[in-house]
Amino acid sequence: MLEVGDTFAKRVSFGLFFVIFLYVFFQYAWLTEDAFINFRVLENMRGGQGFVWNPGERVQVFTSALWLFLNYFAYEISGQIFQAAIFLSLLLVSAVMIVFYVLAERRTGLFLLSVSPFLLSRSLRDYMTSGLETPLVMLAITFFVLALVKAKIHRGLWLGLATSMCLLTRHDIFVVVLPFLIFEIVGAWGRPHGWRHFAVGFAAGLVPFLLWTGFSLVYFGLPVPNTARAKVVGGDTVAQSLMYLEYMRHFDPLAYFALAGSLLLQFSVRSKYRFAYLVSIFFFLVYIASVGADYMIGRFFVGPLVLSLALSVHAVRDRSGDKDVSTLLSSARSGLIIVGMLLLLGFRVNNESRYWDARPVFVSGIVDERHVYYGQTDLETIAQSGVLGHFKDNARHMRDPGGIYMACNIGMAVYYADRAVRVIDPLALSDFFLAGLRPLPSARIGHFERPVPIEYIKSLQQERNAFTDARVAAYFNDTLLITRSHELFSAERFRAIYRVLTGAHSEALRLASVSPALVGGFVEVPATEKTSVACAGAGTRVIRFK
Repeated sequence: MLEVGDTFAKRVSFGLFFVIFLYVFFQYAWLTEDAFINFRVLENMRGGQGFVWNPGERVQVFTSALWLFLNYFAYEISGQIFQAAIFLSLLLVSAVMIVFYVLAERRTGLFLLSVSPFLLSRSLRDYMTSGLETPLVMLAITFFVLALVKAKIHRGLWLGLATSMCLLTRHDIFVVVLPFLIFEIVGAWGRPHGWRHFAVGFAAGLVPFLLWTGFSLVYFGLPVPNTARAKVVGGDTVAQSLMYLEYMRHFDPLAYFALAGSLLLQFSVRSKYRFAYLVSIFFFLVYIASVGADYMIGRFFVGPLVLSLALSVHAVRDRSGDKDVSTLLSSARSGLIIVGMLLLLGFRVNNESRYWDARPVFVSGIVDERHVYYGQTDLETIAQSGVLGHFKDNARHMRDPGGIYMACNIGMAVYYADRAVRVIDPLALSDFFLAGLRPLPSARIGHFERPVPIEYIKSLQQERNAFTDARVAAYFNDTLLITRSHELFSAERFRAIYRVLTGAHSEALRLASVSPALVGGFVEVPATEKTSVACAGAGTRVIRFK
């Protein structure tokens, strides 16, 4: 009788949790404006133009190769690009839940306790969707932890595959998993014949990542996305990251409790990964200090949070036979049922206007990004009215297939523009030439705007090198070879790639970064003067060059 009652309680717990999970997921489902950058690449892929954003120009504007391919297949199957991104996110987060259940060894209380932060943490809850690769980040890290704590046979191979998955999702995930790999490598070194077996397996597991990196180097001319080249530019990153951490304290204090609680748990149960986890947190803090964190509050915490939860499941699982721990898990399960009922009855999205102009105040360029787009790109709005918003409205200006435009925000506006237009991105995410230039001093974090030289515009308009300085002209020629040459394997093109990667054009890049003339609204700018133009940080501007 006790067994029947216990089984019934488990079913009720699971059922209630997944009802709440689906409710929260769809209530908070949304797309960020940056997701539309990927969407344009997907449309060009389906049109047979390759991995390009601007027609005929090979620039890796997408950060996550694996996320792009998964979206491509989801789009092909469904035929609905926006809904495909959201439902793909649902599948990936559901896979994360399955991995957590495996890590908990089917202990209901432990499972429910470990995944409850996905409903309660704003960082996890907001970025279960967004159209960006964060759901894949969640799955990649949980898969890495699963390989770390479960793989016994071919351990090196499984860890190599998990590392490949992390790197193909986002290169910077490697920062938080590296300490665990070091721990494993050191452990394998001390075992007879263990080092060779581990190394061969790990190298085999890295093959998918190495193949993509080789393809990226040949096809795009860079081993990393162009977005990294555009965003990692230095500056006062430590002060900016401290502002980000302070904003997080107000936005999602649960994240700090989860990280600290997990660290305390690792040491209290003397987990063998406790020091690796401590170093992982340290590496994460050093990383965000070096890049200035992010402008989307909470997004950078998704990876460390999921890592901490997965490691906590493993730590508690090893002590689940202890009487005190078992009592705790039973109480947690009962408590979650009660809390879940309250959430299901009273969960509301508070203080969120469905109008874009009721935007939260920026704090040092950081913002609650989901709040900004609520009422424009959330699932309910898309289902009822399609995508709304002032960025999309800018597309009406970009209808001349032969025109050259500069969009101060390249997501929605360019996705809805004519597919044949050539759009210059002053933030340099999609522009190989501009990514090398020095950003303007007033750059917002994650939005490092470059001045756009008029000679660059003239070169694109006239389809010839219009730069008068020989050094800048040489850099422009190399960018054309890398991004537009049809001969991918020519020796001349590989020499151009080598010159860019080794910094041979540093003086040219300094000379090209001239003082800009500021422009506003939708304007037409004559490409006749030797100066440059800029958006001055305004995301609503569209410029047409005539």
